Amino acid sequence: MQDKIIQIIPAPFPMWAQFDVEGGENEKYIAPVVCLALVEDGVSGQEVRPMCIDVYGCVDFANDICAGFERMLFKEGEK
Repeated sequence: MQDKIIQIIPAPFPMWAQFDVEGGENEKYIAPVVCLALVEDGVSGQEVRPMCIDVYGCVDFANDICAGFERMLFKEGEK
């Protein structure tokens, strides 16, 4: 069953998603979280999931963009 998005809100700044890079020794990649989605999956109920922009410019759930999604961070990004 496909997840159903109930509501989307802008993510607070500065919220980032951290990913573990495959093949890299302790390499981490961070991407800005653009919004948070309240999602209902029909099995376990509702949850809030972060959404990021992928390398193609599409907005998708952080864990669907990369299998290496680890966690969300609140910190200033690299300048």
